[in-house]
Amino acid sequence: MSLIQKIKKQNLDKTFVSDFSKLVSGTFLANLLPVLISPILSRLYSPESFGVFGIYISIVNILTIILTGRYEFAIVKAGKKSEAIYLLYLITLLSLGITFISLIIITLLFILVPDLSISNHIWIYAIPVTAFAVAGNRTLYYYSTYLKDYGLQSRNRIYRGLNVSAFKIGFFLPFHQLGLIVGNFFGYFITLFIYLFTLIKRRQLVFPSFNFKKIKAGFFNHLFFPRYDLLSGLLNAFSLNLPIILFAFYYSKEIIGQYSMAFSLINMPIVLVAASMGQIYYQRISIPKNKSETKIITGKIINQLSVYGLVLSVVLVFGDVIFGFVLGKEWILAGRFAQYMSLWIYIVFIASPLSHLFYHLSKQQTLMIFNIILFFFRTLILIFTIYIFDSVEMVVLIYCLSGFFFWLFLLIKESTIAGLNYTRVLYKALIPFVTISMLLFIIRIILI
Repeated sequence: MSLIQKIKKQNLDKTFVSDFSKLVSGTFLANLLPVLISPILSRLYSPESFGVFGIYISIVNILTIILTGRYEFAIVKAGKKSEAIYLLYLITLLSLGITFISLIIITLLFILVPDLSISNHIWIYAIPVTAFAVAGNRTLYYYSTYLKDYGLQSRNRIYRGLNVSAFKIGFFLPFHQLGLIVGNFFGYFITLFIYLFTLIKRRQLVFPSFNFKKIKAGFFNHLFFPRYDLLSGLLNAFSLNLPIILFAFYYSKEIIGQYSMAFSLINMPIVLVAASMGQIYYQRISIPKNKSETKIITGKIINQLSVYGLVLSVVLVFGDVIFGFVLGKEWILAGRFAQYMSLWIYIVFIASPLSHLFYHLSKQQTLMIFNIILFFFRTLILIFTIYIFDSVEMVVLIYCLSGFFFWLFLLIKESTIAGLNYTRVLYKALIPFVTISMLLFIIRIILI
């Protein structure tokens, strides 16, 4: 049965398919560009350069969550358009304030630590400013979700993919090994201006007069987002970027670059499909519905994600071969890392869009507890395995297996909350993946 037939079989409504196709088509093109230029970048920049870039982007991802305070999720639930716009005001003020404070802290760091050379670490200044641009893009993305303008979201992602990809290549000659960071910096800022200009030009974003009382009201009316979800989001971000942060103390920049390359490419399906599906899922369940309707929508989402996620079985079996052929022989280790990550990422691929269910039901506390436990045990597992095993591959393998079991538990919890039979959910999700992986493994044995 073809993929299109399977989609139709799930009886998804036409508007859902239309919205999803708009988001995925744009996201596909936006993320196809980084994949296509990966063979170029892997030959322009060394693994050490990707290691520095990995550290930079990991801190950016964590800081972005602090900048928005997670108020972007409140935009989708806004009753009136004016309420959504005042939430934009609120997020902008928070982002500007925290960015300014971050720049002051970095300056003090260079003054108080004489061994930390500004000339060798000037890229650190790019971290908070890039985080501001990423936070801006993310906030406008959720505002577009509120407007149901998925076409604009799609085009913006294409612009971002074009800008970031072009600048990373173009800035190699003037900035050499820092070209990845400079290219990412300019790419996000230009995309932010394009996004903002388009919304204003279409009059989808008309700024009312500055009203501090309404901004303050938005801050307190949606305080449960930063109160419960900020810590949860931070811990989740730390968990994802924990290997890169800890590897910086124990391994070379080359190892960090190999891991960073593997994670950025294998994480692509989550950015490509799961994030888009999650946006529409959150918007749909935010509309008042009874429990049975939420159950039906959740079941359809899981079925679709299970189908799309099967591509990761190819990475599980042929990851080292694909990376070595496409990126070059020096990236075979990254391919093996990608193999270890594939089963973990597959479960994250299915479970992560469903996490919006916790926001819809105001159960952020549950998600926060999960992320606290996840962060605590992952940290212990990583530190323990680093000290026990000499092989970094064994460290990554155990880390990925622990992530798989934690996210499997979350998928069970999400299925239960939605009123689904979690046994049937796991059967539908895991059996096809395992079956296809075994068939591909047999093919690999025959071919090699």
